[in-house]
Amino acid sequence: MGGSSRAVEGALLAIGALIFAAAVHRPAAKHEIAARKMLYPQREWSEWQMYPVRTVQDIQPIPKEVALDRFGGRRDKSYEASGFYYTRKIRDRWWLFDPDGHPFLNAGVVAVALAHSPASAKAFARTFGTPDEWMRKTRELLLVNGFNGAGAWSDVRLLRASSAQSGQSLSYTINLDVMSAYGVKRGGTYDVPGHKGYPENTIFVFDPSFESFADQYVASLTGPYRNDANLMGYFPITCLVEKLFV
Repeated sequence: MGGSSRAVEGALLAIGALIFAAAVHRPAAKHEIAARKMLYPQREWSEWQMYPVRTVQDIQPIPKEVALDRFGGRRDKSYEASGFYYTRKIRDRWWLFDPDGHPFLNAGVVAVALAHSPASAKAFARTFGTPDEWMRKTRELLLVNGFNGAGAWSDVRLLRASSAQSGQSLSYTINLDVMSAYGVKRGGTYDVPGHKGYPENTIFVFDPSFESFADQYVASLTGPYRNDANLMGYFPITCLVEKLFV
């Protein structure tokens, strides 16, 4: 009977292990949404199709919460603390690291800036009163909703002036718009919705004097940010290749 009892006990343990494994590795629930794609180079929309999607709530087992540092990086993994944001390749995959040397996923919102329409001005005066108060509340709103950065076209001056940046900080980026600045100096550009227009839709990158202008222009703009740990990086030029698809 002893042998039979041990056999039954072993079988029950095996069954229990299988049930546990099935629970742990149960595939995430499936949801679908209707979507269509922009097809290139035709610049035409595809037909509507159903695509499977997943949400964080679908993942099993539920991901554990990871402690974050003052920049929003993962405190459970540490690498070189360079004092600035940087990239590093680890096992054939590139990672972004925050100034404290922790793996970092940049979740930023573009155009964190005041609007200037009459209606916006009235709403601003009623809700915030001062630019500093607007920035304080805007920072809090972004941080409490899981964002850790301000993207392009944001009011960097107000963000950097905030005393709260010395605590839980938001990263930011700087738009240099080198080509637009050169176009203004050189002449020949014109305004179109969203960006500068160029003759024959061709930027002046091959102009003999562009390189020296770019060196001087970038040096004049980047100096004040050189030692700021919250600087994520620069956008040297925007809207470079959009005309390739028109």
